[in-house]
Amino acid sequence: MTSIRRPRAIACIALLVLMGFSLGFSEFTVIGVEPELAEAFDVPLARVGELISFFSVAYAVLTPLLAVSTGRFRRFTLLTVYVALFCVSNIMMTFAPTFEVLLAARVLLGAVSGALLAVGVTFIPELVGVHRMSMMISVVYAAFSVAMVVATSVGKIVAEVLDWHAVMVIALVLALVVSAAMLAVLPRHGSTDEPSMMREQAGLLAEPQILVGIAIFLFGVGSVYVFYGYITPYLEDVLGMDAVGAS
Repeated sequence: MTSIRRPRAIACIALLVLMGFSLGFSEFTVIGVEPELAEAFDVPLARVGELISFFSVAYAVLTPLLAVSTGRFRRFTLLTVYVALFCVSNIMMTFAPTFEVLLAARVLLGAVSGALLAVGVTFIPELVGVHRMSMMISVVYAAFSVAMVVATSVGKIVAEVLDWHAVMVIALVLALVVSAAMLAVLPRHGSTDEPSMMREQAGLLAEPQILVGIAIFLFGVGSVYVFYGYITPYLEDVLGMDAVGAS
């Protein structure tokens, strides 16, 4: 076990799980409200798809680049920067006056989401010990997956009953609360806080297990994005399903 007291360790793990959920909610929230966004910003539905495409490109390109290039920095410093950018992107999404601002917010969100989650899980070994590390990392990423279902399905219903802004406000409040609590509770220093060189980080890409993990995530998340992002609107527009049915 770690030197961190058990109640605080439990609180830290709970906040990391909530952060995974918050990240997933912010990332997938636009998928459930694409028709509403197209109408609100007076743009074609195909253009709204850029909110997913641009986010995905930023996420795919910058997540590994940031992981490799920022290894020499202290993780809590990185966490603070990523959390701040995460909150800023949610603020921009909530109050975007134009579609272009909303698109820029999605790019910023994609740029920091993967890096933030990756830095967050580095706290887990010293919080629960190496024997429970894999299980707890799975729980954090499971919260991310659960958020995908909630953001796309429940978020769509909320947007139908209230307004698409309501979904963005929920994502923003969740991001602000969880981020503030996480920065207040997570340890500033720890056993896994040693800086690493870029060459050490890049060397991991030669490991077969790492490549298999990347492939699983790539095809798994890719298939989900295609379905929710590009097929769901047609369930409503072509087949005439309501928000509950599509969800």
